[in-house]
Amino acid sequence: MRATAKIIVSEQSTYEDIVNVFHDDTMNKNKNMAHSSNYIPRIMVVDDTEDILIVIKYGLEQKNFKVDTFNSAESALEAFERHTHDYYNLVLTDIRLPKMNGFALYLYLKEKSPSMKILFMTAFEIQVEEFRDIVPGAEVDDIIKKPFNVDDLVMQIKHNLES
Repeated sequence: MRATAKIIVSEQSTYEDIVNVFHDDTMNKNKNMAHSSNYIPRIMVVDDTEDILIVIKYGLEQKNFKVDTFNSAESALEAFERHTHDYYNLVLTDIRLPKMNGFALYLYLKEKSPSMKILFMTAFEIQVEEFRDIVPGAEVDDIIKKPFNVDDLVMQIKHNLES
């Protein structure tokens, strides 16, 4: 069974308010399930909207991912440079970010770590073909459209990690 929730966040919303959206019987049952191996993928998530970062971090951590969140491409790059280039298994970034956008982040990360898996998310309509016109040579199979269901996001991440 899949649950989809539309979250309306106000200035009075707390972290607990947002997190409670995800608590249901299914999630509580799956919380302690272990993967078949000890491998836990580390995901870098970049978005300039704090509420989205909170929701994604909580949802992915409940599905046994390690998640580091960043509210700008610049802060993500600083963290990337502090670690070995294979520290993150996958990067999930918004396309529209202030100063340095997701396209520029993609190009920088691919230059430093060509095998890095990078997924894009956006609230705007963009086709993969349009994306390839903007960033020639980009290896993009799918662009995740906001809003999205956390279970669908997990499936897309797992698919990309396995490919």
